[in-house]
Amino acid sequence: MLTGIVNEIVWSKDNKVLVAVGEKACALNPETGSRTGDVLGATGKILCAVFTPENVLFSAGEGNEILRHDGVPFKGQGKPVKHPHTGFVNQMSLSPDKTKFATASSDKSICIFDAKSGEVIKHYAAAHAMGIYDLVWLNDQTFASASADNSVKLWSLESNEPKRTFETGQARDISRQLLALHYFQDENSLLGINLNSDFVWWSTEDQAPLTPSRVVPGHKDLLNSMLLEG
Repeated sequence: MLTGIVNEIVWSKDNKVLVAVGEKACALNPETGSRTGDVLGATGKILCAVFTPENVLFSAGEGNEILRHDGVPFKGQGKPVKHPHTGFVNQMSLSPDKTKFATASSDKSICIFDAKSGEVIKHYAAAHAMGIYDLVWLNDQTFASASADNSVKLWSLESNEPKRTFETGQARDISRQLLALHYFQDENSLLGINLNSDFVWWSTEDQAPLTPSRVVPGHKDLLNSMLLEG
């Protein structure tokens, strides 16, 4: 059974297998709790993973490696995937059409991989001025990345340059480093969360300002209670 910190949980297409990754990795049947094979080979903490419709798991993290695990069941050591990253791989994200996945690294770069072959499709070598912590897909050809450089960038697979660069509208400092990102399709907006626990929104409409549409200060201590409206 998995012990220690869990950084991410990913599910198979049919929801019959889940894989939890962290200090180690474990594949489980969610109904019985039994193992569905071994996910081995990582030399450091696993920070992220994606599960393709073909039951292939790609994992990455602090070991500067991306591993391919064919399943299900998974059997032993993962196979190394060739990639240009030179630092931690902080996040992986599968595109909506499940044909490719993107990786964000502390080396300031982003890679796009073919989800079947594991081959690199595109490499954005200097995507940001500092490490990249998160990325999300807006559609099959467009994604956004969040960085320690206090910016969010919108990218198209058709170009090597960002379509738009969103700023926080605040002085750049460590507390404004953007750690997480979420896309609200119905609202055409991105939500970022920084190290200061602020919630920062940007509109992705073509003519919208590059500065935040809203900033909500987050909690600075433990939560004691919550209330559901309605």
